[in-house]
Amino acid sequence: MSSSNICYNLTHIICNNIQLSWNLNIFYSFIKSITDASLLFGSILLMTIMMLFILKYDKELKLKLKRLRKMPEEDGSFEYGSSRWSTKKEIKKNYKTWTINSNLKSGGIPVTYMDGKFYYSDKFDHTLIIGSTGSGKTISCILPLIFNLACAGESMVINDTKGELYSYTAEFLKEKGYQIKIINLRDALASDGWNPLHLPYKYYQNNNKDEAGDMIENFTKSLCKNLSSKDMYWEKSANAVLTALCYALIEDAPNESQVNLYSIYNLLVEHGNKNIDRFNSLDLYFQQKPFGSLSKMSYATGSFAKGETRATLFSVLATVIKMFSDTGIANLTSHTDFELDEIGKQKTAVFLIIPDEKESRHELASLFIDQCYQALVNTAQSMKDGKMPIRINFILDEFANMPPISSISNKITVSRSRNIRFYLVLQDFDQLKETYKDSAGTIKSNCTNWIYLLTSDNETAKEISSRLGKYTISSNRVSTSSRLDELNYNISNDKSLMGRELLMPDELMRFKLGDGLFMATRQYPIKSKFISIYDYGIKIKKTNVPNKQKDYKIDCFNLDDFRKRKIEEQEDNKIELE
Repeated sequence: MSSSNICYNLTHIICNNIQLSWNLNIFYSFIKSITDASLLFGSILLMTIMMLFILKYDKELKLKLKRLRKMPEEDGSFEYGSSRWSTKKEIKKNYKTWTINSNLKSGGIPVTYMDGKFYYSDKFDHTLIIGSTGSGKTISCILPLIFNLACAGESMVINDTKGELYSYTAEFLKEKGYQIKIINLRDALASDGWNPLHLPYKYYQNNNKDEAGDMIENFTKSLCKNLSSKDMYWEKSANAVLTALCYALIEDAPNESQVNLYSIYNLLVEHGNKNIDRFNSLDLYFQQKPFGSLSKMSYATGSFAKGETRATLFSVLATVIKMFSDTGIANLTSHTDFELDEIGKQKTAVFLIIPDEKESRHELASLFIDQCYQALVNTAQSMKDGKMPIRINFILDEFANMPPISSISNKITVSRSRNIRFYLVLQDFDQLKETYKDSAGTIKSNCTNWIYLLTSDNETAKEISSRLGKYTISSNRVSTSSRLDELNYNISNDKSLMGRELLMPDELMRFKLGDGLFMATRQYPIKSKFISIYDYGIKIKKTNVPNKQKDYKIDCFNLDDFRKRKIEEQEDNKIELE
């Protein structure tokens, strides 16, 4: 290289270094020139950018979590289940709408509130309503049902545990021209009268002794069923005595007013342990009855032992029917204010008011429902088409808390053909099974409509989930693999189909107030909205349950007087023969 080139390159390097040094000096000068205000502004700007970034990220995170909480979407195939929710179009097609000012041809249970309209089912199906305490079943299901049925002029027998249903609906029912009757077991002196022996007496006098016998047998079995022991002696014997006493009054009482449970209680207490010429007074009474007497035959079927066992039996039976010695219950059951079959001939609402604190009276409510059903069926059989003219709806709130109603599963099975429909309200299925044992399954299967509001019982939630069915979803499984001596990874994505419940049990147990389900056979389930009765546009005029005391004079059968009359009749007959 020439000396001139070396000089040129050296000169160039020196100049470049001088230029770099000059540029750095300018940069340092610029940094030093930044004021405190500029530093503050820059910091604020940087923090603002960071906050915007955090907010955007948080929003995206929430959206992702929301998507994760949503139900898995169906795959489109039906390989593992084809259940789904009813569409709006299907709901509009299958169910009717109503307003409180409507005059309906037929009434029924609310199905859902949708697009500003109230949908209900007037189909002839029995309905099971499941809702735990606080689920809103009274305010959003039972009360709308009663108002709806009133708009259709259908009769109702309502189990009203607190008198609350009467309070909400009585004035509206009166405006609709209803006959309203109250069997008030809480305040019995203010109740309308219902004598359980009135219909058996009526049937017997009309020479329909088979129907009279069936009604008496159902009544006595229900009262004596809790006396069961391993050998069934107490139940069988007590039932025979009680049946015999019922027949005896029907045969011997001079008038119907003496045919009542108060008379039977007094007859048992006064004469069960009384002796006449070394004979038990009741034994002597039935022995002297003529051949063919139904009461005599019933008494004989007991195969009673003598002595202490017999005395114990009479004492136990007296305890069973002791509630009929209560002044209020004696008044209530000593006369009848209305014929039960009239419920199916004119629009009527009967309210059964039951005290929580007096469990001994709960049995009377179940007995009333049983006898009411029997009377309606007997009358329906005499009709040309075998049906009652007006549909009767048994609305039984706290159904599983009531003493078992005799042969209820059979009643539900055959009642449709008689124009009778049942609405059974309960808290959970465990409650139903405990009360009705093996009949619980039949009761559930014959209620083709189910309304679900809420439960805290796992088994109930599982059964509801199972009834809803499954739908098919796709599940993606991502897996990765690698080797220690290699840097690359193998990633695989496997897609598989599986079934998923429409609602899982835990999801059912988290329903909010107003949320519910309506499930009917042959229909897809409805994810329902049940709203308060106050949102129906009804002007509710609340009224109290009448508490005016009704002082009835109880007429009691007197066996001693009966014997005197018999002796006098025999003497008169002797005189005539002479």
